[in-house]
Amino acid sequence: ILALVSILGLFSEGALVDMDFEAVAALGNGDEDSRDPTVWLVEFYAPWCHHCTDLFPILEDLSEEMSDVHGGSVKIGKVNAVQYKKDLEGAGMGVKGYPAIRLFYDAAWHNYTGSRTKESFTQTIERMRAPSVQTFSTISSVAAAMTSTSNSDSERVLDDHMFVFQHGTNRKNEVAKMAENTF
Repeated sequence: ILALVSILGLFSEGALVDMDFEAVAALGNGDEDSRDPTVWLVEFYAPWCHHCTDLFPILEDLSEEMSDVHGGSVKIGKVNAVQYKKDLEGAGMGVKGYPAIRLFYDAAWHNYTGSRTKESFTQTIERMRAPSVQTFSTISSVAAAMTSTSNSDSERVLDDHMFVFQHGTNRKNEVAKMAENTF
């Protein structure tokens, strides 16, 4: 798969990648042992859709930023979903509305339903790249991990689910006691 993707020129750094159906399909053809750790954000667009074309400069900026920050481990692409409509439908990836934005990571496609801003895309990509398990030494670091700033205002909002596991003695340490009282 990596050879196919490399041949198709999809490892060019910093540019919004214009993909064809074969390149999109190649991402999902790996098995558990050959997973590519690269995170992809792909816009499935229609050329006549102004909402789609309005995203191109945002995705180009995002692509350059992700390249600067993460090198080749984050890629941003676009595929003409009208041109490849039958192929996408045949692969179970049909598009019902434009633009459709999907993320490919951990060997699977995921629909993106967040805001269509560079900041929102960046937040989503950073969260996907974050480790599944994190160690915290203070209650404030736990609280910071559980909240994020809303895009619409500066209000802090509870984010997702978090399980706190304390490893060690049977006695609760200060951080565990504060976590129980806070959350």
